[in-house]
Parts: sequence; structure tokens; C-alpha cells
Amino acid sequence: MRKSKTEQNYRHRVQQVHRLIAASLDEPVNITALANEREDQNIRTIKLAAGRYARYRHTGPYNTLEQAYNTFYGQWLPDSGYECADQPPFEIYINSPYDTPEADLITDIYMPVKDK
Repeated sequence: MRKSKTEQNYRHRVQQVHRLIAASLDEPVNITALANEREDQNIRTIKLAAGRYARYRHTGPYNTLEQAYNTFYGQWLPDSGYECADQPPFEIYINSPYDTPEADLITDIYMPVKDK
């Protein structure tokens, strides 16, 4: 089976991108599409809802992101005056694992919130 041009260039493009956005696998994925890419059965564009987001900056390996979510939901949120809004959180990867040691990886987690 022949791979699409997008699939063939994926690894190369990931190395060129400075910031990536990810969302939970059970939610629609929200990423910035390149201007010359068209939608197909695997890629579609959507708009993120406007609103208030709490940002949690995580420094360290990606496999410790769960701890950041636990800190947000278990410690920060209960005393913040906010509650979760009806939108999925998303992550922005500030640097790349291709040229950054795991301990120095920076991920901004954006949690949609609303007033209690």
C-alpha cells in the first residue's frame, strides 16, 4: 500500500515545527494545518471555542504529563474559583524531543475553565 504524500513527509515536518498541539485521542484532534494541505478523510479543520483557559506549564518527559493533569484537577482547580468548561483540554509542545533532553521538554497544557 502506497503512503500518501502527507504520510511520507510527516516525520520531516514534525522536525521542522517548533510547536505542536495535541488533544485527547477520544476527542477530535485540533492542530494547525499547513496552508497547502487540503482536508481529506483523515484530516479536517475545526475552530477552537473562544473562552477562558488555565495554562499549566509542565517541564519534563511526556510520560509524566499525567502528574501535571492530576495536580491541576486535584490541587489547583478546587481552590481556584473556576470549574471545568465543556471543552477538551489541549497541549502545546514548546520544544521538540528531537533536539531537547527529556528533562527539559516543555509542554503547555490548556484547560478550559469557567467561573463557579
